[in-house]
This record gives sequence, C-alpha cells and structure tokens, in this order.
Amino acid sequence: MATYTINKLLAMEKALKSRRQQLVELTKENSREVFWSDKNKEEKPLYDAKLLDKKVTEINNALFEIDHSIKASNAVTKKDIDVNFKKLMEGIE
Repeated sequence: MATYTINKLLAMEKALKSRRQQLVELTKENSREVFWSDKNKEEKPLYDAKLLDKKVTEINNALFEIDHSIKASNAVTKKDIDVNFKKLMEGIE
C-alpha cells in the first residue's frame, strides 16, 4: 500500500480514465488486422480481448479505490471559512 496526496490521487484518476478509454478503443472495429485470402476477407483482432478486459477491470478497480479514498478523506476533513450560508440562502426582501 502506498500513500499519496489528494492532488496526486486526482491526477492518477484522470490518467487512468484516459488509459481506460484508450484500451476500450482497442476493442473496436478499427483495431483489427484485415487480410484477404482466396477472395475471402478475414479479420483478426490486434489484441487479445481477454487481456484487454482484464486490464480494463484492473483499472476500474483502481479507480474505485482512488474514488473511495478521496471521499473517505473528504468525509473527515474540515475547513474553517468565513461564510454565513443560512444568510446567503435567505430570500430577498
């Protein structure tokens, strides 16, 4: 287990979301090798679907852990601010 700042976790979360999208794109139609043999079109995936799924699942699990960690920290972190929320939310007379 490693310790990170909230800022670093947010940066990691952003990078992992981008990487997940890249991997999902590899499962689409344009990630196939197309070749012809005896007038028959054949397609072969460039990447193993099971390996891609495994990596995407690992990223999803990491994103869950990061999100949970940030929210758990936010639940106990308190900040003093000079704002009268009730007064700001009152109607206009």
